[in-house]
Amino acid sequence: MRTRVLCFVFLLFLLSSNIALVKSTSWSQVAQFSDLGDYQSDYFNCSHVLWRINWDYTPDPLNPTAAALLVTVFRQNVTMSITSAGNYGNVTTNGTSDVLEQGTFYLTIHIANLDHYTVVVEQ
Repeated sequence: MRTRVLCFVFLLFLLSSNIALVKSTSWSQVAQFSDLGDYQSDYFNCSHVLWRINWDYTPDPLNPTAAALLVTVFRQNVTMSITSAGNYGNVTTNGTSDVLEQGTFYLTIHIANLDHYTVVVEQ
């Protein structure tokens, strides 16, 4: 019963606020980063509460099992990371990570043994 009440209160909060947690059927690109090596991005703004990071990489053919991509999201003026996305190895070479935060952010990208990578931020 208590869980139902909390869910109802949360739903009322969402409906009464300007925040929408509905997944978009039409995402717009905020930023894209490709083949920059280890990198720290400039600041970018996400005005939606729900946004995502799409990542894709091609392992170095000489050492595919040691391929790694790590994308970490930081909020402006905060040293603690919000979330990380990426993978190690060549089993899964692409994916999407949702972020439930609104504001101004930057990414750090760390790579190892990659032939190519692309990271796209969408909201």
